[in-house]
Amino acid sequence: MGGSTQSEQAGDGPELAGVVRRNIQALLEVRKRLERRKSRQEAIADAITRFTGSMTFVYLHAAIFGGWILVNTGVVPGVRPFDPFPFVMLAMIASVEAIFLSTFVLISQNRMAALADKRADLDLQINLLSEHEITRLIELVDAIADHLGVQFDGRAILSDVSFDIREGEMFLLPPRIPHSPQRPAGTVGLVLERRRNPGEIDKLLWFCDHCGAPLHEAGFPLKDIGTQIKEAIGSGPYVFKKDEYKPGVQSIYLKNTKYVPRSEPPSGLAGGKKVFVDRIEWLALKDAQTQLNALLAGEIDMIEQPAFEQYPQLRKDNRVSIVDTGTVNYQYVMRFNHLVPPFNNPKVREAAMWAMNQEAFLRAQVGPENEGMFYTCPSMYPCGTPLASPKGSDFMVKGNMAKAQQLLKDSGYDGKPIVVMRPTDLQSIHKLPLVATQLLRQAGFKVDLITMDWGSLVARRSKKDPADQGGWNIFLTAWVGADIMNPLTSAPLGGNGEKGWAGWATDAELEKLRDQYARATTEADKKRIAEAVQVRATQVGTHAILGEYKNPAAVRKNISGVLKTAGSAYWNIQKN
Repeated sequence: MGGSTQSEQAGDGPELAGVVRRNIQALLEVRKRLERRKSRQEAIADAITRFTGSMTFVYLHAAIFGGWILVNTGVVPGVRPFDPFPFVMLAMIASVEAIFLSTFVLISQNRMAALADKRADLDLQINLLSEHEITRLIELVDAIADHLGVQFDGRAILSDVSFDIREGEMFLLPPRIPHSPQRPAGTVGLVLERRRNPGEIDKLLWFCDHCGAPLHEAGFPLKDIGTQIKEAIGSGPYVFKKDEYKPGVQSIYLKNTKYVPRSEPPSGLAGGKKVFVDRIEWLALKDAQTQLNALLAGEIDMIEQPAFEQYPQLRKDNRVSIVDTGTVNYQYVMRFNHLVPPFNNPKVREAAMWAMNQEAFLRAQVGPENEGMFYTCPSMYPCGTPLASPKGSDFMVKGNMAKAQQLLKDSGYDGKPIVVMRPTDLQSIHKLPLVATQLLRQAGFKVDLITMDWGSLVARRSKKDPADQGGWNIFLTAWVGADIMNPLTSAPLGGNGEKGWAGWATDAELEKLRDQYARATTEADKKRIAEAVQVRATQVGTHAILGEYKNPAAVRKNISGVLKTAGSAYWNIQKN
């Protein structure tokens, strides 16, 4: 009795296969009726359209028009021309015929379009019905498994399965399957959740980023995914003011009155974190001139990263101090798309790398007026850090244009334009693509420079389509030095293909070396392996390094205590 009840609940009625078959057959019959339902006028239009698109129509008109022209040019003896050159009567007849034929074609096309819409609606209904019945079938299998005490671990089967859900597509996720939805920037996804039964448990899983091994698992009864986790609770010196948060506009932080700092002096992101101001307002002012005007007027107290062109003016203003807040330089890089031509060819990537010249990028972007704020560097790890080395990558400091040209010639590059993306609204990097375009063209590449805002660039770089179909070939960006100090944290050094950073370099040897670095126990071994990673990354052509720079903060002189950190820190700051 219990088994019968469970089967009815899971199967929801009669035999599943029969239900699906009958329902789909009914929909197909509806489709056939729609296709048969056409008026006499539509039938005539369809017949004329079919005849117009046949070779018989072509042969007939070739014979008629050819005979007409021969007769009226006097070639046929004994026949008097009735429509001499330029064949006005023939032209008129052809024009009238074309008008009527195009009308018939349009009538037929309109009917076919309407029919196609109805077919699409029916296809959608069939697909939804099929997915519904599949879901019922899965539930039935689950019920049987539960009844028999069969344990199923989806992780063991589907842990490495991944695919893209494109615009307009749907995906039915089976039960008990771990999933990690990742939506590219600039897209919207709709998730439909089944209503949970009382006592049903959802689970969260945490995995190792590099090895994929499960680290932790937690189960809980999910009641409302939108409201159950209402806020993130922290224990730092500031409290996030959620009710004043405006995405892309402002973030507000209040002093945490319950926080007790350590007694020692602050040291970057460590040490004592004493708070001397009650409120921090972090404003997103996108226009550089607006930022500058607000700072000089006393409306804001600090610009984290002024535009490079503003430093000469800021240095002369006695109301402002230039404060170097970073412990490690930023690094400019050029990233290739390894998935699509021509940069799926390592020889082409090598040619592009040899065409680079760090000095050209740094002087154009940072500016000669900011001497002392930019530095050439032969290492993929920031210069001055423990793993920095020139081995393998030193040629990118100055490059060699003649060698780049020869490598490109030998690569078999077909001359198809490459797409270089340029963000116009990000002052710290917006000139880099201009320099890259010039150097690449000099090397022999044909380049399409596409301008867009940074948000659009980030959205487009997630696409893996060919460049001429909405994809890309090259983008340029900057990395915070603290993020690329070793092979594990540096995203550009990854060789894990489509699981990695945009550009998706794939190289098993590179991943093996990174794994060795993770397991190394001595500083000497780490140094040796990090150097090997750099050499291999250069051989693979993961990315080109374009030099390093500083971007000091501009701070009003009534502000003191700004710390040098690997990121932005606002404790220890005082306002007089």
